[in-house]
Amino acid sequence: MRSALTSLLLAVAAPLVPVLASAQSVVSGTWSGSVTDPSGKAKSVTYKVTRTRDTPSISLFDPTGSPVAFTDIREADDTLLFNLAAGRQGARLVCKLLRQTDGAYEGTCSDPENRQGRMRMVPPPKE
Repeated sequence: MRSALTSLLLAVAAPLVPVLASAQSVVSGTWSGSVTDPSGKAKSVTYKVTRTRDTPSISLFDPTGSPVAFTDIREADDTLLFNLAAGRQGARLVCKLLRQTDGAYEGTCSDPENRQGRMRMVPPPKE
């Protein structure tokens, strides 16, 4: 009897796992936030997030509106990893952002000379 109940619960819960996993991922929409360069100078930016199936696409827009696309985006648990060609003279930045309790992502981006800046991504308001 117990194994039948366990099997039933697993059969009911299994379809929910992808839904719960996708709820933890970066959602589509216009995110707000900031970037801080290694010298401590911060500026407000926006991020455009779209998803094709399970793959996110993210672009950063600075105050002038120039887009910079994230590359090699990977989501692992509560961590968002990606590269960004936005360092000095277009140097590739390696970024690692952690999900915060408020749903935002925050972390560091390092250039090839290991100078670090900070980035924060705040999700769009829930509808």
